Amino acid sequence: MIVLSGASALSPFRLDRLNAALADAGTGSSVERADWLYFVDIEGAVDAAARSRIGGILDGRESAHGDIAELALMYVVPSLGTISPWSSKATDILRG
Repeated sequence: MIVLSGASALSPFRLDRLNAALADAGTGSSVERADWLYFVDIEGAVDAAARSRIGGILDGRESAHGDIAELALMYVVPSLGTISPWSSKATDILRG
């Protein structure tokens, strides 16, 4: 599996609004950053050129699992077995 880091998932305005809501709720927590992560399940070995093409299509950069683990305390992902129209289309594009 290839893990790619994408762009920020929240604009500065939305991040501020989320942190204000967390403060109002008295959670004692805040969100420093929220980034898109792409989990690409590949069948077989993938060479560097293919990894680069996948990163270019998804506009993502490859991340070491350790780097992600240090930054993220929580992942929000679809339910197991869920196939979204976006992921179906992305799969078709990548296969092409």
